[in-house]
Formats: sequence, structure tokens, C-alpha cells
Amino acid sequence: EVRAVQIARGIVISAAEDGAVVLWSITSGEPLFHFTQPDGSPLPPVYALAMQGFLVVAGDETGRAWTWSWRTDSEPAAHLDGIQVHTRAINALALQHITSADHVPS
Repeated sequence: EVRAVQIARGIVISAAEDGAVVLWSITSGEPLFHFTQPDGSPLPPVYALAMQGFLVVAGDETGRAWTWSWRTDSEPAAHLDGIQVHTRAINALALQHITSADHVPS
């Protein structure tokens, strides 16, 4: 069951309960890339997805956030191990572009 969809830059990214996070061609409808864990295995069930520019973030049922960057429709640039950001499932994500003017010194 698909849980989240993002559309931008001529592509669609979907995230599903079976852990599939897939980059699709918006014109052909064909899958272009399957995002996975660094060892190639599927993710735990994914309930949330956010995308901004080339950054894709998925939130899974274990509370981990998975992050990838991609350069073209079919070539991922990098992916990071899931980072435990919550103790329960992540059901929503949002990304915001932050500029140096938005930075608040600590």
C-alpha cells in the first residue's frame, strides 16, 4: 500500500508500507530507481516522504529518517543510514529551505 507521494522536476517518488521508495518517470510511468538501505535491503514500512530539490527524506515505522540525494532521474548521488529521530513511527515530514538570513545564532 502506497503511503506517500511527492512530485517535482518531472519525476514522482512514492513510499510504501512494504518499504519500497521508488523514483518514477512522470512521462513513461516506468520506475527509474529503487532507494534502499546502504546494504541494498528494503527499508522498514515507510509512512512519510518529503522532497526538496535533490534531497529525498523518508520516515519509517521505527522512527528512522532515511535521506538520499540524487542528481539525475536515474542516478542517486548518495544515501545515508537511517537516523533514529523518534521513538515511534514517522507519519509526516516537511522540508524547508533555510538561508543564511534565516539562521538564528545559538
